[in-house]
Amino acid sequence: MNTRKLCLFVLLTLLLTACGKADPAVTNSNAPLEAKISESTGAQLPADPAVPQNQGDSIDFRYLYRGFSTISLDDMAAFEAFSGFGTKLILNEEDWSTFMDSYCPGIPYYDTCDFSKECLIASVIQGARPTYANSNTITRLSWGEGYFVFEYDNNPANYIYALNGENGTHFYVEVIIVSRADLPDDVEGFVYRPLD
Repeated sequence: MNTRKLCLFVLLTLLLTACGKADPAVTNSNAPLEAKISESTGAQLPADPAVPQNQGDSIDFRYLYRGFSTISLDDMAAFEAFSGFGTKLILNEEDWSTFMDSYCPGIPYYDTCDFSKECLIASVIQGARPTYANSNTITRLSWGEGYFVFEYDNNPANYIYALNGENGTHFYVEVIIVSRADLPDDVEGFVYRPLD
């Protein structure tokens, strides 16, 4: 009977060890799966027709504003406005002022852009963690099949963190300046239209 228990124990141990064994070559990163496979094996994945492969030319940009806004968890209207903002184009000084007053109240902003030649791309992003929000640095911007494609640094050593409290959460707000000449023609759906 003891031999049977020992054999069963060894078998279960082998099964559990094999199921839970981690591949030391795989690291926990935000890099796309394709990059992980290419780096580790040199193999190329076949193109997935559902995922755009050519994200278009890079769009030059510079940062104008990066920061966090705190929203009370009791203020559902503000929470829904922040959650639903996403990424929008700001085309004039009046809408820029309205955006800052709505999404970054009390934050002074001095620098702006020449709206006759440039425009702003504003993003309001809710952190994925309930205990904190973090920022990331854009390294590349392009246009891909009807949407802006942001590539990020994804280096936690460069993140800026904001701790969420019991009664509030943080949204990361970033605003970049781009030349109007670099934008594609089909961006009308991304234009910020403040409520009156």
